[in-house]
Amino acid sequence: METKPPATQKTPAHGSGAFVIAVPKPTIRVTVVRSTKGGAAVGAKLNGTDLTFSNDVAHAVVGTQQFNSLQWIAAGPPASSYTLAVTEPSTASSCKTAASLDATGEDAGSCGFNS
Repeated sequence: METKPPATQKTPAHGSGAFVIAVPKPTIRVTVVRSTKGGAAVGAKLNGTDLTFSNDVAHAVVGTQQFNSLQWIAAGPPASSYTLAVTEPSTASSCKTAASLDATGEDAGSCGFNS
């Protein structure tokens, strides 16, 4: 009669014998668009991770059914301006800003949305 090792015992032919099925978590794409005028520069983070903009558009992936936070900082000459908006997903349409920089030449803010 053949006996088999316990499921967690390592065997040379089969590795550990135990296995894990990885089920991917549902995700959703986020798109952030920025524009600047007069020499303003804008950087942003989504959930604490720096966004990389290419042609003033950045993309990220977040989990579904979670709260997300967008933070930004702008700097430039006084009276320069910027806009920043989450355009995707549609549930984030209220997460946007537009401002002209005051005499300090700096601005920062944040907004949140559910995915």
